[in-house]
Amino acid sequence: MQVLGSSMQLSTCGCVQCGAEDAYREFIECEECVEKYRNMSGSSGVVAYEIANDAITVQFEDGGTYLYTYTSAGQAHIEKMKALASTGKGLSTYIVRNVRKKYAARLR
Repeated sequence: MQVLGSSMQLSTCGCVQCGAEDAYREFIECEECVEKYRNMSGSSGVVAYEIANDAITVQFEDGGTYLYTYTSAGQAHIEKMKALASTGKGLSTYIVRNVRKKYAARLR
């Protein structure tokens, strides 16, 4: 199933990024593709993320996992979120202040 406004495909049998068969059903994560958030501040609610060309998936401490796309949140926001995710600082605050409800899908 394709996510509206994204080139990403949700898989029903494995990871669409690397093809791992043990990935969660209807979700794009697997051990090889998901990055653990470095949490440089020590107080972030973000625990993991996955970057795609036109989207970012973010997992929070409570298990909530959200897909943000260029279409849902805007290209500038997604690119900023990717940069913050890579540095491990500020992603949770940025989401709360700028894109909280602008996700394309709640995956969990």
